[in-house]
Amino acid sequence: MGSDWVIEILENNPRFNRRICPSDWRFSASIVGMIRFFEEEEIEFDLGDDGFYLYYNYEDISTDNDSKYFDYVEKTYHDSLHHTVLEDLIDIQEKSDEQLKLIKDKMSGNTIMKKVLKGVNAEDEETILEKISENREDIIRDTFKNAEFGYAKFANSNKIRSEEGKVCRLNGYYVDTSKKNKSVGFEFDNKTRNYNDVIEFDFIPFAFTQDRESIFINNNISIRHLIKSNTDILNKNQNTEKLSHKLNKNFRSEIFYNFNEASTFIDYDVEVILKNQDNDFFETVFVRKEAIEIFESISKIDSEKQYIQKALKYNIKISDDYYINILNYVTNSVLNLQVLDKLIVFLFRYKFNIKSNDGKKTENSDYGFLISQLIRINRLIYRKLYDGGDNNMTYKSVYETAEEVKRKLNEKNMENKLESYRSKLIAALTANDKDRFIIVLLNLSSYAQVQFDFLTLLTKDFELYKNVAFDFVSKLNYFEDYSASTSENTNQNEGE
Repeated sequence: MGSDWVIEILENNPRFNRRICPSDWRFSASIVGMIRFFEEEEIEFDLGDDGFYLYYNYEDISTDNDSKYFDYVEKTYHDSLHHTVLEDLIDIQEKSDEQLKLIKDKMSGNTIMKKVLKGVNAEDEETILEKISENREDIIRDTFKNAEFGYAKFANSNKIRSEEGKVCRLNGYYVDTSKKNKSVGFEFDNKTRNYNDVIEFDFIPFAFTQDRESIFINNNISIRHLIKSNTDILNKNQNTEKLSHKLNKNFRSEIFYNFNEASTFIDYDVEVILKNQDNDFFETVFVRKEAIEIFESISKIDSEKQYIQKALKYNIKISDDYYINILNYVTNSVLNLQVLDKLIVFLFRYKFNIKSNDGKKTENSDYGFLISQLIRINRLIYRKLYDGGDNNMTYKSVYETAEEVKRKLNEKNMENKLESYRSKLIAALTANDKDRFIIVLLNLSSYAQVQFDFLTLLTKDFELYKNVAFDFVSKLNYFEDYSASTSENTNQNEGE
């Protein structure tokens, strides 16, 4: 077995016959899940003096103890299991029509419920409860192992509560050896195949937050750190009294952008494991100190009006089959310390080429708002990467200059000129042609008779101050938006 050094059999310990250490995330998550199981089911365990090993007895996690395993499942996923929801509904004295309909739905919620309650009338509550009680463990096992929110989300459902296997049971690691045997070994030699599969992995689902996108913080400096980090995230987002789980939270937003809360479980370089319900693999994200500092800055500048939080909810439709999820895009960019230049330029082009019903180009103000918030985030990324020298006064000057340009062109009824110059600026940004961009700016300054003080920064170091260029173009919106509140626009940059 490839996990011999991670899980040790103890022969001379009077209390425990097994111990496990948090080597990689799979064993770390197993440990957290097992400890939660042990505590809830009042099973003895110990962390030792150094806090780096979990000591336990194999019998407590083996198939001999399936009754307690599934008892814990029932408590943990109470609000998501058909039979427990059904029991709660039956317990209600005065039921609404909607609740009566839900009772019928839950009676046929999945294959095992249909089988157990076959021929039972929905009004025969006593028989329903009796049938559930007689078949409780089978119902829990079958429901949990196949549920998208349950075991099937993390592992091969056919391997639940099985002993050590020939291949790892986890999704993304499992291989059907009846079809692929030699091909998974070095030089097609099956004897060279290395694998980890232990029954301890059945406790991994209990370590993750139970959401559509579940998260595990692999803070494995010690087991105590593991427990604290993952308990903090559970306490922040879930009802720990019932240990029932909400399936609609977006934890990328909760963890990374609400930093005042997140700092309790992510405050230095750490590995985060993500498992999305729609993916058949686990995603590993390494959160570095620099990225943490950027998220912290975003949280601080966005704490009051939460403009950035609103922008992160956008999904940009590119085609019927493809959307850009702004939250995921921005999060991945910050985590990988990558600037948002390409996305901003793309949205400039997308924003100013939308046709209205009369065939004229119109500006989508929603995208204008989104771009302005992406620029705010991009400034923070630039500062971390390049120690950029821009400040809030610079962007206030950019805004005032753009407003003055629009005012003067508006007085001359020159909407077409504004659109022409803006298109040229966007084309220069798209081509990453800084010289062309500066020439167009000079021409616009001369035409509108407005001085561009920020132009000095762009000629000094265009790449470093590219966000100044982005911000100016974003402020050159259409004349019909000219009356927008000045304070609403300028206040978005306060505190940066």
